Amino acid sequence: MRYALHPFCGTKLCLLIAVLIALATPIACAQTASTLPCIPDGPSAATIPSLTYDVASIRQIKSSDGSLSVRDSSHEAMLSINGITMKNLISEAYGVTLFDVSGGPAWIEDEHFDIQAKSDDTVNAQLVNLNNCDARQAKQKMLQALLADRIKLTVHRTTRLVTGYDLILAKNGPKLQSSKPAEEDAAGEAKPRGGTMSMRMRSNGTELTVQDYSMSMFAGWLNVGDLHSPVQDKTGLPGTYDFKLQWSNEDSPSSSPQDSRWPSIFTAVQEQLGLKLQPTKVPTDTIVIDHIEQPTEN
Repeated sequence: MRYALHPFCGTKLCLLIAVLIALATPIACAQTASTLPCIPDGPSAATIPSLTYDVASIRQIKSSDGSLSVRDSSHEAMLSINGITMKNLISEAYGVTLFDVSGGPAWIEDEHFDIQAKSDDTVNAQLVNLNNCDARQAKQKMLQALLADRIKLTVHRTTRLVTGYDLILAKNGPKLQSSKPAEEDAAGEAKPRGGTMSMRMRSNGTELTVQDYSMSMFAGWLNVGDLHSPVQDKTGLPGTYDFKLQWSNEDSPSSSPQDSRWPSIFTAVQEQLGLKLQPTKVPTDTIVIDHIEQPTEN
């Protein structure tokens, strides 16, 4: 997967926790399932292999225009990032939002880095044999090991209650189209696949097009993609869905006279998807930085 983040996407609309956002023309941000929290559906966390990058380079950028590019794949033992802050990298490594990383010196937010890392084919082969969610967690562990080695990062986790939302069914039920069944391989097994999402800014708001997304994946996107508050999937809906969502917020461009602004994301979720965002208190993981050192050139 390839991603590129233009300085414009630093606004609330395109901010990610992920830092993994793509730029297209006109302004568009695309996100894949691997950038989002996932619900394990295969081996337990204890059986996910502990892999490492064989070769890695971390280089500070002396001046940055705020642009970011990322190439990362759940099933490939490589990582290429240009223009990232260390705080963003830590949030990706531990699978939390940028807002759930605390502590550390000012440079982790102020300075930008280029990261290049890779491993050999034996590591690739192990990643290929994992499902999407487990492969993503394995890649996160690889990044954690890299940060521990190169910047001596140590952290601890804590849980706090924050204001968030339950994603529930609206009064008249969902308005969602089920995704097509997964294709089967030669052995008759369903081929693993990840959802796709594209987000495009229009004159009257933002248009989101989703394919093959579960409700837990959509709840994860609502957290990192727009609301910046934790969202729990309480819909009880199984499977994956294709849908479109249109809304406006303070980051949307001014409407032209002939365009009427779309509703808020809360109204759009209810009217267009038949779902509802209900305020609640949600326990959320927070990563606290205990120790970190600036990387040296290598």
